[in-house]
Amino acid sequence: AENVTGHGMLRVSDKADRNRLDRLFGASTCFVMPSWHEPFGIVFSEASAAGMPSIGTTAGGCAELIEPIGRVVHPADDDALVAAMLELADPDTARQLGAAARERAELFTWEAVGERMLRALGIARERPGAGPG
Repeated sequence: AENVTGHGMLRVSDKADRNRLDRLFGASTCFVMPSWHEPFGIVFSEASAAGMPSIGTTAGGCAELIEPIGRVVHPADDDALVAAMLELADPDTARQLGAAARERAELFTWEAVGERMLRALGIARERPGAGPG
């Protein structure tokens, strides 16, 4: 489509692709993925970790990762999508939400999620070098 640039498949296991992805995230104002089906959308956490607010849809579980540091819209609501994009295109808004997104991303690291799961299961975490007892 006009004014749309495709970047193809970027594999995070490939150093050159990962570097390219980091550059793309670093040069972006916000991350937009208006999915029709998205169970959880780890990519929104990745965008948050890069200091970028996101725009996703109400389909699936994305809202938990996106709100309140981004916007969610119904996947069929083009007007709402455009309005969210215009809102987050404002540099001050993008900067403010991006900083909040980076902070919120700490909740969704593998370690943080693992800690919450262990607590929920009532399992004590062994600390490296803590030894028995």
